[in-house]
Amino acid sequence: MGAGARFMTITCLDQDDRFELYYHFDVDGSVLSLRAFVPRAASLPSISGVCFCAFLVENEVKELFGLNITDIAIDYKGHLLLAEGMT
Repeated sequence: MGAGARFMTITCLDQDDRFELYYHFDVDGSVLSLRAFVPRAASLPSISGVCFCAFLVENEVKELFGLNITDIAIDYKGHLLLAEGMT
């Protein structure tokens, strides 16, 4: 992946004992998807240090799936979608 790559989004699938993540990038007009398998109890480092805009999707995945993504550039601590105390 070269300098022309652009982060698009992350797809997360709950596979019982692990998560399956797809990182989608635009590379010169074509979509490149990178797949990662993450054990449920494991931590995953954020890519927001390299692709800053990933912090939004990473917060969403962290909140909705409970996946421990560490070192997110802006970490909403599980409150991206709902403010604390709201259900």
